[in-house]
Amino acid sequence: MIKKYLSGLIVQDRCDVISRFIKGCLRGLSYVYFLGSRCILLCYQAGILRQRYLAKPTISVGNLTLGGTGKTPLVGFLAKMLQQKGRRPAILTRGYMTSKHFSDEVALYCQMLHDIPVEQGKDRVLSSRKALQDHPDINVFLLDDGFQHWKVKRDLDVVTIDTTDAFSNGFLMPRGFLREPLTALKRADVIVLTKVDLAPENLSRVYQQIKANNFHAIFVEAVYQPIKLINLKDPQQCHDPSFLAHKDVCLFSAIGNPKAFKKTVYDLKANIQKTFSFLDHYVYTKEDIERMMLRDRPKKTTIFVTTQKDAVKLEGLLSKVPPHIDLFALAVEMKIIKGEKELERRIDSVLLC
Repeated sequence: MIKKYLSGLIVQDRCDVISRFIKGCLRGLSYVYFLGSRCILLCYQAGILRQRYLAKPTISVGNLTLGGTGKTPLVGFLAKMLQQKGRRPAILTRGYMTSKHFSDEVALYCQMLHDIPVEQGKDRVLSSRKALQDHPDINVFLLDDGFQHWKVKRDLDVVTIDTTDAFSNGFLMPRGFLREPLTALKRADVIVLTKVDLAPENLSRVYQQIKANNFHAIFVEAVYQPIKLINLKDPQQCHDPSFLAHKDVCLFSAIGNPKAFKKTVYDLKANIQKTFSFLDHYVYTKEDIERMMLRDRPKKTTIFVTTQKDAVKLEGLLSKVPPHIDLFALAVEMKIIKGEKELERRIDSVLLC
């Protein structure tokens, strides 16, 4: 409850005395966070803390804000691109645990990319060694969520930015959702603007903000393309996303940007009756399922839709879904609509080094 309250406080314009006091405290903590992270970065840049190269070319995919910018679909896209070029990629991810041995990102990677090794661990250097030990033919690493992982030297820094909510309220954590100031974008080699179709009115402003801090980066524009609707009670049964058109549905998700998910389903012409949003990486319980599907849903709505990322966390709870409820996961894939050739050339230049 406290996390949800603070998250809401950050994005809402509350002006009461208590809210102003809490925001002031959070802003003070943001300065402490900035000084701490800046000192660590400077120590790496000065050589006081040692940066390490991995044994193979390394492409980092990261972001400037907390959650929801499209890193996971982009890593999947790049992994498939590298495979098509005859490369053998491996993904190195920290993986935010949603149970003792479980990470939703890792589970989703394994589901999306059956034959691509995925190593999970805080120490990416150690993870890379283990990956090579298990798969000696690996010849390129994809560093998931690596923009602030300064311990590892990378050959290419790719940064994703969600155009529907590019930099939130502009404050650093914990007053806002920025991990670093916008000036950190100068380290990026490639900037991928995601969900450009969901907020075209923001695109010009986002470009201006980025170019004020980075003139040399390659710009890429990408969208999420719904590809299928998976019946979670019977995963072999899939529908075209158009199946949702004109049907009454409830949505639920625990992702960084639930509004973008809602807009995607809305664009499929579904009649959205209710939306349940949880904090990013939230661990669902049987009580959540019962509350959403038995008590709080509109009585005539029997179709629930979630994201593919959320679906991997529901496997142990599917038996709790009432028989009269149809539960689907909307699978999407990233599609680059601008800058793909430039991105390929930049990746090729890294692989040839």
